[in-house]
Amino acid sequence: MAGDEEGRPNADHSTAMRVALVVMPLASAVRPSLAAGLLKAGLARRGIPCDVKHFNLTLWKMLGNETYCFLADLISPTVLAGEWVFSKFLFESSGTSTSWESYCAEVLDDPVSGVPRNKRGHINALADAAPAFLNLTLASCDWSTYQVVGFTSMFDQTMASLWLARAIKHRCPETKIVLGGPNFH
Repeated sequence: MAGDEEGRPNADHSTAMRVALVVMPLASAVRPSLAAGLLKAGLARRGIPCDVKHFNLTLWKMLGNETYCFLADLISPTVLAGEWVFSKFLFESSGTSTSWESYCAEVLDDPVSGVPRNKRGHINALADAAPAFLNLTLASCDWSTYQVVGFTSMFDQTMASLWLARAIKHRCPETKIVLGGPNFH
């Protein structure tokens, strides 16, 4: 696509592109994604339509403030509760996911960065809500209207992002999937 001297595309809409940027859980519900905001603004300057899907806020509404904020902001990032829960759905056909007992023994029972037994119900609530949440993200819009779908990825976002990316690619094989953030050096 040809552009003007500042790099903006010409008004040739025959090659129009539409982008979706996706913020998956367990990104904080109290701090917006700076990356998604900056990318959306950069695309807007180039005349490229962009929608930001704040699915972290969708799950926040489903779980409630106490549970979501505990998982996203209060437990140690090394617990990787979101990664453990969503990996079960990403790898469900492979049978390689770990059991609750194994996760407790190897991660949650750690004396330094583990999770007290009286707080583990938050992780169970996430596991209970995950199937409905994942189905909602896929059904939330017509993903085929986007030529590019980009995902942010920080702590506890990778498995949920990969699940949705795979589901979108399965439905819309021509859609380009992009992942970026601190988890992708």
